[in-house]
Amino acid sequence: MATAALVSFTAMRGVGSAYAPGPGSARVRENFATLPAVTTNAAVDGEIALVCNNSTTTAIACAIGTTPDGTSLAATATTSAGFAIGPGEVAKISVRTGEKIGLAALP
Repeated sequence: MATAALVSFTAMRGVGSAYAPGPGSARVRENFATLPAVTTNAAVDGEIALVCNNSTTTAIACAIGTTPDGTSLAATATTSAGFAIGPGEVAKISVRTGEKIGLAALP
């Protein structure tokens, strides 16, 4: 089955900001064939998350937190509200130590 989305946790490189991470420094990558899904791994100190929506036609929802829920319409103590990642896009996301990424299909 084709990968619907993938998430990598990587340390910042290059210019030294979340807007310019260098390639090839990922600590871990998780592939998801179906959604909804939550990463098994959590961010460690100094990392960002790179989330790739592999669909060419459909946006996905992404949330950050200790128990992230991509379908969430409002933030709680454990999840951000789900935000859209367009077809074929890669989002660079600032995460805190211990946070995971939750993904869901948009209706």
